[in-house]
Amino acid sequence: MTVTNMTSSRNFLSVIIKLGEYSNTKSLQNYLQQIFGNNTVDNLRILDIGGGAGLLSFWVVFNGGSAVCLEPECEGSSHGMRKRFNKISLALNVCPQRAQQFSTTFQEFSADTSFDMILLANSINHLNEKATIKLQEDIGAFKVYLSYFRKMHGLLSSGGRLIITDCDRHNFFDKIGLRSPFMPSIEWHKHQPPAFWRKLIEAAGFKEVKISWTAPNSLGRLGRALLGNRLVSFFLLSHFRLEAVKH
Repeated sequence: MTVTNMTSSRNFLSVIIKLGEYSNTKSLQNYLQQIFGNNTVDNLRILDIGGGAGLLSFWVVFNGGSAVCLEPECEGSSHGMRKRFNKISLALNVCPQRAQQFSTTFQEFSADTSFDMILLANSINHLNEKATIKLQEDIGAFKVYLSYFRKMHGLLSSGGRLIITDCDRHNFFDKIGLRSPFMPSIEWHKHQPPAFWRKLIEAAGFKEVKISWTAPNSLGRLGRALLGNRLVSFFLLSHFRLEAVKH
């Protein structure tokens, strides 16, 4: 089911909104743009790690691709994702072979095929929260995550892309001992700066690592232009996007 016109795209968006998986169409469009950037999603095969109900997976499938969504519902994730995934699949009339969800961790996952893209949308720290906290001072924790990124590198086809979004470890409100009004549930010490993730990713063999700072989805392109920088983000979301390529 390849999207060939705006009508098909609107159908996807309307289904997701109707199911209550996102607040409004504009914000959802901006979210998809934030995640995929300038990359085409047509006919991609993706691995969506910590993909929740599969929103990003289904967008790729809706554009003619296929997706494997890993959602073990570990610490830090929401529950009931299997039910929500199946509900979206039914509403979009998706072939089960095109969108598969497994209740397994990335560490346990194995595949006999390669992927064009691996996504970790706000899930990188949940692979191993204890190791994430200690990454900068514990060589053992560093090696654990290095093994994860090497596995991702091995799962990607040549030219494949790794996309990560997450919060930085540093935020103005956390620094002054207050809960952020923008991200009140974030435990900042369980995250790492994007520059440190870049160091790990490059050590695993990835190239062309690019980091950008995000803005609230409701503000769209204007918001990204005005607020999408490290300084402003420090006082707001402290949220970033990282993209890397396997050569």
